[in-house]
Amino acid sequence: MDTMLIVDDNEIDRNIIANYFAEDFMILEAQSGEECFRILKEYKYNIDIVLLDNWLPDMTGVDILKERKLDQRFADIPVIIVTVNNDSANLIEAFKNGADDYITKPLVREVIKARVSNVLIATRKYAEIQKKNRELSELSELDQMTGLYNKMTTVNKINNRLYEHKNHIGAIIVVDMDDFKYINDSEGHLIGDHAIKRVSRILKDNFRKEDIIGRIGGDEFVVFLNDIPDKEIARRKARDIIRIFKVKKSTVIKGRTTVSVGLAFADNGTNDYKELFDRADKALAEAKKYGKACYHEYGVDDYGTYEEKRESVIVYSKSRTICHAIDKAISSKYNVIEVISSDEIDKVIKQQREIRIIIADLSNDEDDGKLIMDYLDNNKDIAGIPKIAVCKESNIEQCKIAIQGGVVDLMMEPIEKDIVRRRVSRIIKDEEK
Repeated sequence: MDTMLIVDDNEIDRNIIANYFAEDFMILEAQSGEECFRILKEYKYNIDIVLLDNWLPDMTGVDILKERKLDQRFADIPVIIVTVNNDSANLIEAFKNGADDYITKPLVREVIKARVSNVLIATRKYAEIQKKNRELSELSELDQMTGLYNKMTTVNKINNRLYEHKNHIGAIIVVDMDDFKYINDSEGHLIGDHAIKRVSRILKDNFRKEDIIGRIGGDEFVVFLNDIPDKEIARRKARDIIRIFKVKKSTVIKGRTTVSVGLAFADNGTNDYKELFDRADKALAEAKKYGKACYHEYGVDDYGTYEEKRESVIVYSKSRTICHAIDKAISSKYNVIEVISSDEIDKVIKQQREIRIIIADLSNDEDDGKLIMDYLDNNKDIAGIPKIAVCKESNIEQCKIAIQGGVVDLMMEPIEKDIVRRRVSRIIKDEEK
């Protein structure tokens, strides 16, 4: 049942109105402005309509309307002014201050009931429209597939946070699924979409409500942490995300699905999303080069994983399929570092990682792998590291170049992960004898 508050110092008029609406409303009565506000607070503003006499002992109806404008809880309750005459000046002042309608005394049952009904219908329709508008506004901010913020909203919200909190520590984390194209191509787009939704859910579950989480591309996500007391919190969050995907084999789809993360901090007055994102994106690219399933912080040489540093396997290949097969085969035991040039191999070596094996895919090189094999054979820094070559089965020249380059094993393309796992395991065992 709806609740009506009648505010009038005239007991007879209050009784008349109460009798008109007794069957449809729970009736509350006040004799003054002070009592009106007390009842509103007592009922926590859970009142559906107020009938307000314009002349009260302690204040006018207009005075109460002015106070109403200062409290949104009261402002949401419709108010009908009850007056003894059609004084235009007073009515205009009442409407200026938010009155929804007016009724004149003497009170006519049919008129007052019709006006109350009309005001309630209009108020509820307006509230419904406002609710739908809010829902539409929220939907326009969201990515339809994941329910995260879309790119435009993400950018705007992060820019606003950066502007409002210039002197606070903020961090942007860019999350990118490893080998997503391979998932789409091999498993189909339905599985790919499912994977994106699962990543979204994991991000929602592992960050605060006040953090900004958005999907800014196909398989790329952004998280902005604002006002964190210490940078180590963001680093720990990055490690946690890596760990969740790395440890839980069935997190997304069958097999192992991992993510790489780029991290950058908003400091030294950084107040622009693009500048901050570019830093994190560069860090993400470094994490991908390093071997994926890890995070890299912009401006820092170290790379973070969810666990202690492991032995690494360098994979030189220009084939996404071959890289993925090798990664699936051995990434549970070794850190797989994908490279496409000798310069990138040099960079990995300078990081002083423990490299156990180098796998060189010659099958897609125009020179049949001559340049890369010459580099590997003549580089003293990796002279003692066993090397495996991947060649096209029908390409005798590639096999010759690989053997002349000192490889300890050959695998023929296309390769299978079980074969890769067995070959790598056997070579490691031979090395340890």
